[in-house]
Amino acid sequence: MNKHDPIARPGSTSSTLRLHTNQTLAIPLPRNAHLVATEGAVQLSFLDPTLDWLGEAVPVTRLKLHEGDSYVMERSCCVTVSGESSAVASVNIQIATAVPVVKWFRTWFARRTLLSRAGAALRKAR
Repeated sequence: MNKHDPIARPGSTSSTLRLHTNQTLAIPLPRNAHLVATEGAVQLSFLDPTLDWLGEAVPVTRLKLHEGDSYVMERSCCVTVSGESSAVASVNIQIATAVPVVKWFRTWFARRTLLSRAGAALRKAR
């Protein structure tokens, strides 16, 4: 997380993209990625992954974010980001990382599971 970035949230990785006129960038984004238009207007285009069963008939979702608008990705997908205006546009992308408490709980649960399996195996051997 960039400490000087006023938009960044704790426990996230943040980066800012600057797009010039007619510039387009395709990036894969994970679920719950937070996009904020910080300068100018930005257009997002992506295929809805929940409609993959439609094959090539999947409609393209297009969103226009004006300066200050934000959007949170509901599913992991590849997103095309492009500047809408003739001037420079920028978008801030925040990708949430696992919270330390969640990591601690997963480790604790895995250890408890292993200990209970080992204890069951010892009781069975008696």
